[in-house]
Amino acid sequence: PPPPPIFFFTPTPAHAMLRSLVGSEMCIRDSPNAIENIYPLPYDQVPQQVSLEIDFPVGYELTLIVDNYIIPKEEIQYVEATGVYIWKPGPNKAFETWGPGKHNVRIIWDTITGLPDYGEFEWEFTTY
Repeated sequence: PPPPPIFFFTPTPAHAMLRSLVGSEMCIRDSPNAIENIYPLPYDQVPQQVSLEIDFPVGYELTLIVDNYIIPKEEIQYVEATGVYIWKPGPNKAFETWGPGKHNVRIIWDTITGLPDYGEFEWEFTTY
């Protein structure tokens, strides 16, 4: 009988994208239970116009630290009905723009009422 066929696998950009999504999704799955979603995900490469979005269950408060700077609460948009916090640089804010390169984000949270559920999570992403 003839030998079995040999198949060669050549990765395509679609495979690289899928690998990136799976890798990023694994990072968020490894995050603490209080975090429902974050964007950008750990190790993402995103445009400089990006907004940070941190999604908690309703009833959590957040301290946001970007590149070792505590972001004033007045600069952070909070959607109370969904528990989503949104922040991006802009005029008259802690940062006017995202510079190109790596950015470190650290979040600290606790519940507003009820039993305490304190936690911290840190990740980085890159802007271009």
